[in-house]
Amino acid sequence: MLRALSYTEQDQLDVQVTNVALLETLSRETIREEIGDVAAKYQQMQIRHAHVRFHEHKEQLRGTPLMQCQIRLRTNRGQIAGSGEGYGAKQAFRVAIDKLERRVLEIKGIQADKEYRGQLLRKLGEL
Repeated sequence: MLRALSYTEQDQLDVQVTNVALLETLSRETIREEIGDVAAKYQQMQIRHAHVRFHEHKEQLRGTPLMQCQIRLRTNRGQIAGSGEGYGAKQAFRVAIDKLERRVLEIKGIQADKEYRGQLLRKLGEL
């Protein structure tokens, strides 16, 4: 009985958004897609949970508040985070997602270097 109630056709990424009222022009679907695109750059990484947090500062520029966005991913490869500030939710999210993407690619490169080093040491040991 419970399985039938919890079954869904689509496998969606679980994204928790804090301070939804601050989203303005962003939608949850856009956030989910952007995080999914970043995760797709490292196929061995599976996201278990994503948390996006928005915080509004008092400072404003032409009526648009300065906002901070923090993105935290919990994955099978550990925790990865990115944060950014900008005027408006969309700009703050873009800065945070860019930093998160750079961090994911950095982790991917470090992992590839470790694998290459192990392969090289095995080959040298065989000679």
